[in-house]
Amino acid sequence: VFLRGGTYAVKETLALGEEDSGAPGSPILYAAWKDEKPILSAGFVVRDFKPADSPRLPSAARGKALVADVRAQGYGHFEPLPSYGFTVGENTGKQPMTDLYHGAKRLEPARWPNEGWRKILGGNPTNGTVRVALDDWDVWTHEPGLMITAYPSALWADLTCPVTDFDRERGEITMAAGRRLTRIKEGHPWFFSNALCALDAPGEWYLDRAAGLLYVMPDGREGPFVLSDF
Repeated sequence: VFLRGGTYAVKETLALGEEDSGAPGSPILYAAWKDEKPILSAGFVVRDFKPADSPRLPSAARGKALVADVRAQGYGHFEPLPSYGFTVGENTGKQPMTDLYHGAKRLEPARWPNEGWRKILGGNPTNGTVRVALDDWDVWTHEPGLMITAYPSALWADLTCPVTDFDRERGEITMAAGRRLTRIKEGHPWFFSNALCALDAPGEWYLDRAAGLLYVMPDGREGPFVLSDF
């Protein structure tokens, strides 16, 4: 069975059963036709980008970031991100994670800082609060769906979960899965992600789930932007 070159949209898992294997001494071979390149893709190709002008964009993205109305294009996966990682394993597999690819490369969701980590200054595991230092508290309070990735207890136990509240006076943020923590270690690493105000580096992206808009910072490479589609 030869597949000709091109991209084939796959809407569900490709399943090959016993009946697809042939018979003893006469197996079925599935292969690309000659030197052509067939691609089986479950992705959603994003079209019609235009310059982005959201007031939440950082200055570094002005005149560079692009936006596309993916809801109007038929994309339909805008569920809020769940907690995942250490202590929340029961969520794994219940909701697929959304990824964006460009030229077959998985892109990084907009994060802060772009490189490295910040350090936990303290916290309270009983109410899920973590004490942190932020350069500008105001911009983060306007970010729906903001996520924090941290190693709050042990350096082998990473946890990513929504940020649900800010207390600027106390210098604390509240983590959605914080009630599950047994201890919070001062000096352990963390970073924010999934924030439009952090979209400031080539290759980063952000999906505004309420508005159905996809924001990207182009990295100069060719090829379509493709969202994972389930």
